[in-house]
Amino acid sequence: KDESIFSMTIPGKIQSYFAAGIPVVAMLNGEGAEVVKISRSGLTCPAGDHDGLAAAVLELSEMTGEEREAMGRNGLDVSAREFDRGTLIDRLEGWIEKLKVEAISASVSKERQ
Repeated sequence: KDESIFSMTIPGKIQSYFAAGIPVVAMLNGEGAEVVKISRSGLTCPAGDHDGLAAAVLELSEMTGEEREAMGRNGLDVSAREFDRGTLIDRLEGWIEKLKVEAISASVSKERQ
């Protein structure tokens, strides 16, 4: 769907395709499209662009097996680097710890004033 709320997210199915190591063909906008393009893990077209989707499927079908395999490997790499549960939990814990330290520091600064 071509709605702004969907352009701010990366659909779970895209993350699943990355983890499966298969090339992605996606009809979407925003963050999801960007991560597919930047990671070189597949082909995209704007949401609602049926002709663009057909062209992307045709383009993928005309690629060599090696090119498609490279896209799949790129997807696996981005999956491990950006969407791995352990990695995400570590990042979240790091952000929480940083906020805690900043809050303590701000509290101490106010007490000294």
